Amino acid sequence: MRVRSFEVAWVHGLLQAPEYARAVLDALLSERTDAEVDRLVELRLRRQEALTQRTPPLQLEVVLDESVLSRVVARRR
Repeated sequence: MRVRSFEVAWVHGLLQAPEYARAVLDALLSERTDAEVDRLVELRLRRQEALTQRTPPLQLEVVLDESVLSRVVARRR
């Protein structure tokens, strides 16, 4: 399986570290509780694992806009 993506706002979900994923989901889904966001992060991490640990592994090609690398993503609080 191959996935190709061009991202202009966020790091692709399959490349997100847990804290980054939590901050992004928290910012996008501000009406959700912390427990709901934590559940969504866990689902994202499971999806990453399932797609990268399969045989053959997922082929992921991602182009990031330069601004993605400098964008500050902060959790609400």
